[in-house]
Amino acid sequence: MTKEDYENEIQKQIKDMATLGFKKMALSPEDVSQILDVDISTLYNWRKKAIGPAFSQQDTGKRNKVIYTPRAIAAFLMNSQLKTV
Repeated sequence: MTKEDYENEIQKQIKDMATLGFKKMALSPEDVSQILDVDISTLYNWRKKAIGPAFSQQDTGKRNKVIYTPRAIAAFLMNSQLKTV
């Protein structure tokens, strides 16, 4: 797969997520658990093991808020598909 093909597939994944109603620029763990069809605890474990989709933490005072971008989720989906083919 060329870099251009990969980029096109990521854009397709982002459009697919938007079609499902996930049009936000920042996705919550709850959103991502629905998109990936995994439990929120799985996302937590992936974050601790650094094996899941890329995420950011926003300092909200008492505790950091975890957010994901649609692009990070699309890239994760693409990489997962490439490994299983």
